[in-house]
Amino acid sequence: LAADDSSAGDQFVLETDGSSATGTVLSSGSYDTFREVPAGKITLKPGVNRLLLRPQGPLKQELADVRAVRLAPAK
Repeated sequence: LAADDSSAGDQFVLETDGSSATGTVLSSGSYDTFREVPAGKITLKPGVNRLLLRPQGPLKQELADVRAVRLAPAK
């Protein structure tokens, strides 16, 4: 995600049916610079899953510019 200092600290949640993970927006310096921000672990059902990324609580400003969500198998 990309976010400036004024959006840092806002919370977001990544949800799927029956599972969710919460993360914190970290400043990347500007909305032109992107960095990976971990959100935790979610459990996916077999087959097709729908993911929703949304703010968690009130925002100071924009949440962040999110261009992708990367999922990786748990270790």
